[in-house]
Amino acid sequence: MTAVLTFLVDHVEVVALEVAMILLWVASRVSKRLGTLVDRSIKTCRTLFRDPRIPKVAKAFIALAFIPIPGPFDEIMASVAILILWHGGHGHIVKAAWKES
Repeated sequence: MTAVLTFLVDHVEVVALEVAMILLWVASRVSKRLGTLVDRSIKTCRTLFRDPRIPKVAKAFIALAFIPIPGPFDEIMASVAILILWHGGHGHIVKAAWKES
């Protein structure tokens, strides 16, 4: 009975190690894509902030998006800025800034 338990425990450890390796690989792939998304988002916001065609209200929300406040505050401010631009008829500028980044 002890030999059977030892065999099962050894195999569970091997399977757990393989699962952990797969999860680490998936996490590395996701983090690379997330890093690319964050980089492009920052570049897009900077481009929009410097564009003279962008209204000052939207620029204020973009500026608030770069304040390092814990929680979802900065993401909400960036989303509000994009919504203001999109519904204010500046969607083509947002698209162009995203493609440039």
